[in-house]
Amino acid sequence: AVYKQRVDKEPIKIWDRNRNPKTLFINYYDTMFFAPSGKTLDDVGALVGVKKLKIDAPYSIERMDEYLEGDKSNFEAYAIRDAEISCLHMARVIQFCKTLNLKSVPYTIGGIATRSFIQSLGDTDRYRELFAYEKITKVIWPEQKANPLTITRNIANRASKLSKDFAADCYHGARNESFFTGPTNTGTWYDYDAPSCYPVVLASIRKLDYLKTVISYNVEDYFGDVFGIAWVRFSFRPGTRFPSLPVRTSSDMLCYPLNGESYCTAAEIEVAARQGATIEIIYGNIIPWLDDDCFFTPFMGWAREQRNALEEGCFEERLLKEIANTIYGKVAQAVRPKSGFDLQVGFNKEMPPSLITHAHYAAHTTGGARALMSEMLNAIPEKYNVISVTTDGFLTDAPLDEIDLTGPICTRFRELYHKIEPDGGEILKEKHRVKQLLSMKTRGQATLIPADGYKPVLAKAGVKTPKGTTDQNAYIVDLYFNRTAESKVDSSHLTSTREQFLQQKDLMMETKQSRLNLEPDLKRKLLPPQLTTFNDIEHIASGSVPYNSVEEMEFERVCFARWRLQRCLKHRTIGITG
Repeated sequence: AVYKQRVDKEPIKIWDRNRNPKTLFINYYDTMFFAPSGKTLDDVGALVGVKKLKIDAPYSIERMDEYLEGDKSNFEAYAIRDAEISCLHMARVIQFCKTLNLKSVPYTIGGIATRSFIQSLGDTDRYRELFAYEKITKVIWPEQKANPLTITRNIANRASKLSKDFAADCYHGARNESFFTGPTNTGTWYDYDAPSCYPVVLASIRKLDYLKTVISYNVEDYFGDVFGIAWVRFSFRPGTRFPSLPVRTSSDMLCYPLNGESYCTAAEIEVAARQGATIEIIYGNIIPWLDDDCFFTPFMGWAREQRNALEEGCFEERLLKEIANTIYGKVAQAVRPKSGFDLQVGFNKEMPPSLITHAHYAAHTTGGARALMSEMLNAIPEKYNVISVTTDGFLTDAPLDEIDLTGPICTRFRELYHKIEPDGGEILKEKHRVKQLLSMKTRGQATLIPADGYKPVLAKAGVKTPKGTTDQNAYIVDLYFNRTAESKVDSSHLTSTREQFLQQKDLMMETKQSRLNLEPDLKRKLLPPQLTTFNDIEHIASGSVPYNSVEEMEFERVCFARWRLQRCLKHRTIGITG
């Protein structure tokens, strides 16, 4: 039954009015994959200059059948306008690809980024050399063909494959942690960001000389501008605020304990050693750079120049920004196995690597970004507090001029940043400022008291605010203080590709509610809480310290997950075992 529904690759044959046969080759595009991250059809309409229509009460997008029956003319106008926006959007993408001299239109922004980058390398042989591919050819003779066919493929060369799996083990995501839960004290809180973090670290990459790989057990060999990956055993001194070596948990989450074993990169080893950690290299590789050709740098510089020549916020400028930010994602695509639904065959398949997937480069890039954040966090004087760190930025009450940005990782990052952005300024920039924060969990912060002239800090921890909410920050704050163990939030989503295919369903909004979870995620051990008051509502506030080990963290998380089935962590009188 599944195979009967598969999307056939064969061309479509039709006949014209004179009964002459014609063959159509059709490519299907989902224009959602050309929209900048987080943007809706409303936003795309603004980009292409056509405003999306609204549905007037009592009708709603959730019940389009009622809209069709009750107001057919406006229903049709709404549907046609949506199609018009999508069509104009696709036309702009096609034109944009022509300006990039691409021979065809890829299916996603990531595809455009990949093709553009490979094109910038000049020739196919250089691409193969930089990404450690070798060309193989195979001759086949299909039954229905008159002549044999020669197929050419790129496969990873033997030298890079020797350490590919080890590099994949050292590839992790960003450093994301919450160090505080509840309302903060009033004062001045800053939201800092390291600009262009991933593109800058990516720009440090050169070609690797895999055949000269050195097995090294000496910690100092991993210092400086080197490519290194290692399996280490470590121990930070008691009282260390921000340990800097990642440990992957059984639930595939990153934790930063005081003691443990880590698969990590050279930059992270350097940061940890300078913190005073005891590090034993169980096994490690140093792979020399073959030359000084930072081959990602010209592409990043080209994207910046193109953006600077355009009006900020216009369609092409937004696409170029997304392209520059997407390159890293394509380098890391499928480094760790991940599956997705395949429309052609009708079931889940492992996601294939991109044309520029490279485990070594992905590990080096993410490790460099984590090391940068760790060095910056540990440069904050003890007298100041840090609320959270998220990928390339953090929230703290430390003024910028009191954060020491002269460490070795910061220094190398600054040099690379100024190669891409000559007028970029300092490597840590203030994005927001508030007088009082509410910290809930990782990727969950809101503003209690704003600062004059600054936008509020808001990260919603995955909560979707109701349609028409004018003040999302106020909604999240109210939701947090008035939550109960039974609180639920909207988790409606578009019909999945799997359901569309297997059940022949239309793409619709599937209505769903899920249990609210704004409790701390316990990546760190909570300290004894203090009771605070905001708008006459009492709530606890608590700092945190690192766990001694990942095993200690996993045990407490299991206990807390069971405890919170019927409770919320709101009052000081309630403990995890209470």
